[in-house]
Amino acid sequence: MNNKKKINDDFAEYFFRNFYQDRGMRKWQGFFLSDHTQALKKLLAEEKKQTQSND
Repeated sequence: MNNKKKINDDFAEYFFRNFYQDRGMRKWQGFFLSDHTQALKKLLAEEKKQTQSND
């Protein structure tokens, strides 16, 4: 039998209102920046390759 306690909606609401502190967009910036940086490096490499082939 499962001995784990189940969290009901009232307790979850109480916890999030009183204890949980959301970091907002700060928590997503690291993910975005690594993906963005990778995409920028790829674009730069493509531009470099293109300019070298035009010379």
